[in-house]
Amino acid sequence: MLPDSRRRAALLLLASTLGLAPGLPLRAEAEPIEPARQNRPAPERATETIAIPAPLAPWVPWVLEGAPEGQDRRDCPIGVGDGGGERVCTWPGRLELTLRRDGGAFTQIWQVLAESWIALPGDADAWPLGLQADGRALPVVPRAGRPSVKLAAGTHRLTGRFSWAQAPDALMIPPGVGLVSLVHDGREVSNLRLDRSSRVWLSDPAGPETERTGDRLSLEVYRRIEDRLPLEVLTRLQLEVSGGAREVQLGPVLLPDGIPLRIESPLPARLEEDGALRVQVRPGRWTLDVTAQHPGDVTELTRRAVAAPWPEQ
Repeated sequence: MLPDSRRRAALLLLASTLGLAPGLPLRAEAEPIEPARQNRPAPERATETIAIPAPLAPWVPWVLEGAPEGQDRRDCPIGVGDGGGERVCTWPGRLELTLRRDGGAFTQIWQVLAESWIALPGDADAWPLGLQADGRALPVVPRAGRPSVKLAAGTHRLTGRFSWAQAPDALMIPPGVGLVSLVHDGREVSNLRLDRSSRVWLSDPAGPETERTGDRLSLEVYRRIEDRLPLEVLTRLQLEVSGGAREVQLGPVLLPDGIPLRIESPLPARLEEDGALRVQVRPGRWTLDVTAQHPGDVTELTRRAVAAPWPEQ
């Protein structure tokens, strides 16, 4: 048996060989969700020939299953998770809520790249009922205090309903969902109020609804370069958003040859394969940080020409 120090080094080498070590380039990306392409299978990873030393071969399943929930997540892009730099294997579509005084219903499309738990709208006081994925009934179980369901890899359409004796003032939605539409008592709510605690307000504590302003987004970009080995570049995006909740792509955010390490964002966000940042924005002022490293002996940094709303640098 290898000593502990050599065993750790061997496992790190194996993880790097398989593309699981932190800071490696993205291996695959999920395409945008298109309603006409529901239920399509998850993308297949291209077959690769990887030379793995014989002493490390028995550890391959253990390394691949070392991700959360024991799933191989190499096909998942880097996004916003508990650790900031983890691979996120789910991407939500717009959550459509139709609510009344006595209950309501919801519909949402989720893109799943590896079997994952999905949080649902609602809580213990407003539990989702009759949940179906692609027309098939699935059980809803509590996880971390939220109603949740496990979905296999693929693109799935979730539907469910609510029933209550008295409508709540606000409804909890999953924290990773940024796009929400609401029809309340037969009326479409254009100026939806979604707070930082992931609550959609059904009654307005601030007063009567005002007319929705146009969709606008202003962006300021700052970069901090840390001269270390390897060199690190932190790119800070400061967004000011008005209008409705929507999905935007910014960038590419990364400088050429940058390897993404982590994203810190209060909004759902993920990096695309070309280095662009996909964000589900809603009205407010938001700060997003993207950290990347540049390996080797870096003598210069260059930047790409980026279209608006990216500012000139």
